Amino acid sequence: MPKLIRYSATDDELWQWVREDEESAFTRLMQRYTGQLINYGRKWSLDDELVKDSVQDVFIELWHQRHRTQPIESIQAYLLASVRHRIGRLAQRNAKFGKSLDERMTNEFTLVFSAEQQWIADEESRYRIDQLNRYINQLPARQREVIYLKFHQNLTQSQIAEVMGLQYQSVSNLLQRTLASLRNNLSAELFSCLFGLVASGIAPAS
Repeated sequence: MPKLIRYSATDDELWQWVREDEESAFTRLMQRYTGQLINYGRKWSLDDELVKDSVQDVFIELWHQRHRTQPIESIQAYLLASVRHRIGRLAQRNAKFGKSLDERMTNEFTLVFSAEQQWIADEESRYRIDQLNRYINQLPARQREVIYLKFHQNLTQSQIAEVMGLQYQSVSNLLQRTLASLRNNLSAELFSCLFGLVASGIAPAS
């Protein structure tokens, strides 16, 4: 008989049940993360079918490897890293891309704080958000990605390192440089606006 899965079950609980062959727990993981993974994949490829197929393949592989002996510390980070790597491999093999993953990210990986999705109604606040978006998307590609993973996906530095394939210290340095750049180049009002959005639970639109 299928296990009754609580909606509030943690990722760790769901993964443990998946390892015990509980399909309903696996379905809940898919429901929880499919949308996030597709949105993340779209930052690497404009081919929507390729992105969706890549996400599906990642879940299929996860199910087949559910009895793996190597522990998964964070399902969210593991899935994001898997989608990133899979699309990256396809980008290298598929001639129609014509660019490396980093080159595609430079051109296509954008972050947008969308006022329409939020309680922000006054024109001045909307103008500040537009300025913030313009500046953030002028940052180097890796800095844009680290902001996305930190503030949109709410990952720890260790988890960001796993997703980006970097050492922990490299992520720490990258995040510090990014925040320093924002602090030095944004007005005090815009810098406060950024962290006000984050503190309010408002992440960049996917």
